[in-house]
Amino acid sequence: MKNISKIIALILMLVFCSFLSYGQQLKTYTNKNYETSCGVPGTLTYSYYEGRNGDYVKHGKYTVNASETNPKYWSRTLKEYVTSSTKYSATANFKDGWLDGTVTVTVTNTETTASKKGTSISSLTANFKDGMPHGAWRMTRTTDGKKTYSISANFSNGVLVGSFVLNDYLKGQFDDDGFYTGKWIGKNGRSENEYNFINGVYVALYERKDGKVIWS
Repeated sequence: MKNISKIIALILMLVFCSFLSYGQQLKTYTNKNYETSCGVPGTLTYSYYEGRNGDYVKHGKYTVNASETNPKYWSRTLKEYVTSSTKYSATANFKDGWLDGTVTVTVTNTETTASKKGTSISSLTANFKDGMPHGAWRMTRTTDGKKTYSISANFSNGVLVGSFVLNDYLKGQFDDDGFYTGKWIGKNGRSENEYNFINGVYVALYERKDGKVIWS
């Protein structure tokens, strides 16, 4: 009788596992009429499994590829006809419906005239763990190959930690609990402000011009 009970239990376990495997069988969703948040038409593709209520639970690779060329228009500023286009691409990974791993987004805008061509590229690299920001985040923008904007930050389970840099204008760091700590430097041309923090408490400010303290 004990052996029969074990066999029945084993059969039930195999049937249950088979049911779970079937219920979470990965499928592919594709939307060729997708529109990005900036209005560019394209294609969205991701893998998923059906949840208990029949909902789509994203699991695995997620991609968006979109592009658009706008009609030629006359620029009063340039005194020329301009043709502009936009390309958008994004890749991510989901785990049981939550972002998990690295997200990359790249948006390329191009303007072309009879005399020149200008290109602006914005890119984001962000890391997640179980749906929470976790790891390095970097955002940059270049115009005709020259960097015009950049942000560098770090997260730990959704909390800003470590160094933070915004262009060449602001630089500082957060402690492990997400509080401002140490020196934060803000620059504006020849002027520089130094903000001092201890355990998130703002304790001092030094204003400099051409390297000399003019107020504290």
